[in-house]
Amino acid sequence: MFASAERAVLVTLLALVMTGAAAAQDTGQIFGRVTDGTDAVLPGVTVTVSSPVLLQPRVAVTSVTGTYQVPGLPVGTYSVRFEIVGFRPVVAEQVRIEIGFSAQINATLEISNLQEDVVVVGVSPVVDLKSTAKGALFNTETLDAIPVVRDVYAVFGQVPGAAISKQNVGGNGSGNTTVMIARGAPTSQQKTFIDGVDFSSTAGTPFYLDFDSIQEMQITLSGMDASMQHSGNTINIVTKSGSDLFRGSARTFVADQMFQAENVTDELRRQGASAGSPLLNMKDAGAELGGPILRGRAWFWGAYAWQEVSTGVIAFYRKTAECAPVAANELQYSIKQVRECLNPNTATLKHLNYNAKLQVNQANRFSVRNSYDLKIETVRGANDITPFEATTRLDPPPSRFGPRFWTSGWPPSWKFNDQHVFSDRLLLDIGYGRGCPCTAIGPQSEDLDSVQQAWDVGNGARARSTGRTNSIRIRNTYNATLDYFRPGMLGGDHSFKVGVVYLRNWTYNESLTSANVIAKFNTPRTLPSFSVPFTAQLFRDAIAKRWLLQHSAFVQDSYTRNRLTVGIGVRWDRQDDRSDPISVSASPFFGQPTADGTPFRFLPAVDFPGAEAPVIWNTFAPRLGVTFDLTGSGKNVLKASYGLYFDQRDVAEISGVTNPIALANSVSNLTAAFIELPWNDSNGDKFVQANEINQNVIRSFGGGYNPDDPGRTVSPNLIDPGVSAPRTDEFSFGFSKELAANVELSTTYTRRKYTNMIWQTPIGLSSASYQPVTLTPPATACPASARCETVTYFVPNIPVPGEVLYTNQPDFNRTYQGFEVLLRKRMTDRWMLTASLSLDDSPEFFPTAASYLDPTNVKDGSQYAPGGTNARWMARGNGLYLLPWFDIGLGAVLDVRQGYPFVQTINVPSRPNRAGAIQVQLDPVGEVRLPTFWIMDFRIDRPFRVGAFTLKPTVDIFNLFNANTVLARRGVQNASNANQVTLILGPRVVRFGMGVSF
Repeated sequence: MFASAERAVLVTLLALVMTGAAAAQDTGQIFGRVTDGTDAVLPGVTVTVSSPVLLQPRVAVTSVTGTYQVPGLPVGTYSVRFEIVGFRPVVAEQVRIEIGFSAQINATLEISNLQEDVVVVGVSPVVDLKSTAKGALFNTETLDAIPVVRDVYAVFGQVPGAAISKQNVGGNGSGNTTVMIARGAPTSQQKTFIDGVDFSSTAGTPFYLDFDSIQEMQITLSGMDASMQHSGNTINIVTKSGSDLFRGSARTFVADQMFQAENVTDELRRQGASAGSPLLNMKDAGAELGGPILRGRAWFWGAYAWQEVSTGVIAFYRKTAECAPVAANELQYSIKQVRECLNPNTATLKHLNYNAKLQVNQANRFSVRNSYDLKIETVRGANDITPFEATTRLDPPPSRFGPRFWTSGWPPSWKFNDQHVFSDRLLLDIGYGRGCPCTAIGPQSEDLDSVQQAWDVGNGARARSTGRTNSIRIRNTYNATLDYFRPGMLGGDHSFKVGVVYLRNWTYNESLTSANVIAKFNTPRTLPSFSVPFTAQLFRDAIAKRWLLQHSAFVQDSYTRNRLTVGIGVRWDRQDDRSDPISVSASPFFGQPTADGTPFRFLPAVDFPGAEAPVIWNTFAPRLGVTFDLTGSGKNVLKASYGLYFDQRDVAEISGVTNPIALANSVSNLTAAFIELPWNDSNGDKFVQANEINQNVIRSFGGGYNPDDPGRTVSPNLIDPGVSAPRTDEFSFGFSKELAANVELSTTYTRRKYTNMIWQTPIGLSSASYQPVTLTPPATACPASARCETVTYFVPNIPVPGEVLYTNQPDFNRTYQGFEVLLRKRMTDRWMLTASLSLDDSPEFFPTAASYLDPTNVKDGSQYAPGGTNARWMARGNGLYLLPWFDIGLGAVLDVRQGYPFVQTINVPSRPNRAGAIQVQLDPVGEVRLPTFWIMDFRIDRPFRVGAFTLKPTVDIFNLFNANTVLARRGVQNASNANQVTLILGPRVVRFGMGVSF
């Protein structure tokens, strides 16, 4: 039993933790066992852990079993010194601690009166004996050495088994939010932690980060312990900090179309590829400085970065006299001439970061971090069928939303942390984080707010204007974790971690459709776009104030006995939400006379009184991980794990169901209440007037609106009192082997099953309510290369009800299974390497008629492909070799994968009984695919030392072999642009860089 004083401290701290919160792990630990020359354990050995990343060394004493543990160590390289009177001290040097890594450092001390140290170098293990988590890790050593695009999303694309929706070549996609998929997990459950604090706790929100502020980035895909709630991808970033030495650096990178190849063939141009997807210009610059405020007591670090990227969009042209002929007939002009006429989409990112650490006393360390990360983008949504005036701008939120640099202006994030070491067995970490990834997206000018949008459903063309969305997302995370080491209990050593989570997240969202209406056309391919009026989709403004309130707690124990380590934990989550009161005005069409003279009766003004979620989710999720050291050397380890995960609820996910103003799709999006009605455009001006609307036939509706009671301002929707959180069951098995010093080979098999999904199903409607209808598109509707096949779709035999039930989707499930092989060598002996091969399968199943509603496009066994992102196999590698002459570095990245699904459809623009339009899939998702994707990037650099400064020029060549893989085509077959190429891999581009450091 431990001492009563220690027990009192532990009990008190446990009580404090249970009212606080837990956060992701941004540190690692060193542990091990000390013996003498006869292999007898040595208690009482002083273990001193020191590093440039520590303000003060950490000290532990081995227990009666000869074991020790030093948790909560920042990422870095350490020295571990073992000493006791009568024995010769041993020092283990160059022990590397990565995010979440547990490094086993054992020592054997020999009896001796000599005090000269026995120094052991290169003992840093590569196999973690305590963790079953799988993913990848990138540190500054790797990120500075290989030709990586300076973007977090692009780095995710280097993780074994991970897929991204956008391929960034030399920066032509930098700063753009990208779908990231792995292990079949839903995108809504992705998380991003920065220095241990959850900055995406409301699921799937975008983030922008100064790439050069990253010290280390760990991406975990599976095998997580009880500290993690969700089954989605976890991006865990540790940023740089100061030290006792003044250090600084500056860098600049430039790429331009004059250093870019051409990769568009005449055949691709005839298929619509235009000038491809060029990077027109990229500029990237920044500087950092860190050092002591008071040596050994206080450090600071700060950085500023700026990046501007201009990219070309296929067939999106400047509206000038010189470019008009090019836009009219681009095939008559060279690729260079076409490129010069492209209207660039420019994204500007600015970052200001700083942090400070203070060693309050020998046992206590306090730190603070603050960053401002701004993105401005000029023509979002631009493409060949969306002109300039129908694109949007991304800007910082205006000051009406709150104080600058706190809510409006440059989006901020804050993190405060305090770490207290009570003893060599007891450590407490507490903190608070606040993030506001707030955005304002609107038309190109305020004048367009009053201009009706135009949309041709025949070919997808847009015109005239767009909408406006403002998203203010305040995320508050309170965190505390407690680490306790208890050796010699139940025949082994225990490493306990206890924590809780308290999330208090609030969002304010606006979704405003220009002029509150979209004029829809349905034009045959033989006529110009916007020739045949179709329907009017009328909107009411959507505004929502929403909350997510979550309390969580977890207990995790890592029990080690001889070669066996068992990690067992359980997690509890209590999730609640609410919607605040809000009022919106009626549609501007409300009360105006329609085509038959009756006043427009839909979309009246609403005063929503707010709502509390009637269902609170309380879930308990067990986790089990087992590792077994086959040889006792820590170099051959079997690993297995089981985990039950429950999804995190979105803000107002349940209470928002009863909000008649709008349907909350996610933390950042709303679907405004709308109704779609026939429109005849009797005056031929192509704009919707009330007297051109037939309000007696409803084509479709949505956004929480109930057309069955058009004047009602209270939602009729229902919430199943038994609705529960979606769940994921995961099992994994693998083997890790240290082939040589700093070289690891691992294999892993993972299987998951996703069940208990949420859906909102119309009350009184089921799959039995739908009847099949066949359609053969007329030959005139399909271009020569299109698939004009007969399709079957389904229509309801009753009008789609306006009331929905929020409940769990019965019987539907999704599975995932994958196998991965990974070879990793750390940077030693002048080279490093990471290579992987993954085989994945993620089908969806609808085993009964209750598992779906509309049978159209229900294809059992189709691949899960959100955003079109799905690959059954992937092979990746990156590495660096330092030549023996002048330290010239040669780096390379190779990425090869199966092409993503190409979903071809037949468009049915309208169905009776308010079922709305639908695109009927011709094949199961994943059966038809785009071409196999491959790309290779290359880097060469050479450092020069000038006094205290190091200069490092770099040359990066992206898409070295100038591949031109087609990445996207238009899939609607009965459209004028069927199968047209909309995206190809960016051409080879050279980026020049220069860095200086001291």
